[in-house]
Amino acid sequence: MSGAHTDGAWHVEDPMGDGVEDDLWIVVGDQAHNWRCLALVSCDVEKGPVPKPVYRPQRDANARLITAAPDLLAALLEAHRALNFYEWYNNPASGWASEDNTTVRGVVDAAIAKATGGAA
Repeated sequence: MSGAHTDGAWHVEDPMGDGVEDDLWIVVGDQAHNWRCLALVSCDVEKGPVPKPVYRPQRDANARLITAAPDLLAALLEAHRALNFYEWYNNPASGWASEDNTTVRGVVDAAIAKATGGAA
């Protein structure tokens, strides 16, 4: 078993198909009978007091962000590759090794490490 994420296009599905139920599924697979459920994204029913409720618009935004994760990771890996190339290609006197560029690289590397469970 690999530590890599599940390949394929991730997308959001409403398993009940009514747009009202509390859970959305993050799945891979092109048809319902082929879905592999990767995650459930829930919201709180609007009954009774909940200290920090997650309502449907937030749930939907969370689901969209999760489904974008593989594409975001791929973009970060490409940015990491480009930063390494430009750092190598440009000498420090060119201004590439500025504090801003070092900060950007640190943010990119930290996000990759968080997503992969390791170093960038």
